[in-house]
Amino acid sequence: MKIDLKTQTSGQLVDALVQLDKLRLQTARSIDMYKAELQARGVSIMDDRNQQYIRFYGDGGSASITDKQKLDLTNPDRLQKWLPEGVYKKNVSETTETKYKLTTGFETMLKSVATGDYTFEMSLEDMMDQLHIVPDDKQRKLLLKKLTGEFEKDRKTLNAVFKAEDSWEEELYYIHRIKRGELIRKYLPDDMLDITITELKKCITVDSSLAIGLDYKAED
Repeated sequence: MKIDLKTQTSGQLVDALVQLDKLRLQTARSIDMYKAELQARGVSIMDDRNQQYIRFYGDGGSASITDKQKLDLTNPDRLQKWLPEGVYKKNVSETTETKYKLTTGFETMLKSVATGDYTFEMSLEDMMDQLHIVPDDKQRKLLLKKLTGEFEKDRKTLNAVFKAEDSWEEELYYIHRIKRGELIRKYLPDDMLDITITELKKCITVDSSLAIGLDYKAED
């Protein structure tokens, strides 16, 4: 029922606002507690599986827990030495405060190197045969083109292509690592790749923080 605020006295408006604000604070505290518990469970599962993403499902929606990473260049000169010629200057810019701004792809690649979040053991083409719904030729071509290695984006892509509502949890994990491996090979030469990766790890650090996202249908 819609309330006509113009018919309310100033005192009634104040009382209503106070009650709503109390409810807001109580709701905010409850939300924080539920988020904290879900994040704790997510961290436990992600640490056990060595992954950066997990999704929990309820009857009314779902919640995703993501390990968000922040990269810091601890030894930029050494980093530049171990990169192919021109890659550093093309992807890293120094600000007047001696901070470093990296292109998105290059930063993602370095995060993957630092955390070991990649694989060269399987190609995305091979992964298509490991999906629990095997794609036909048309679906395969579309997925090879659209899958990015980003968990939420790829989950929506898989469900759209297969007209499903699945979690794809295990598949998303491997797709993510495969795409990160592809990204590393994009920036680093195959020659002495293992040695280069080892040296790059000495030049960077990655800090992590948790993010939680909710997915549900809004009610009118």
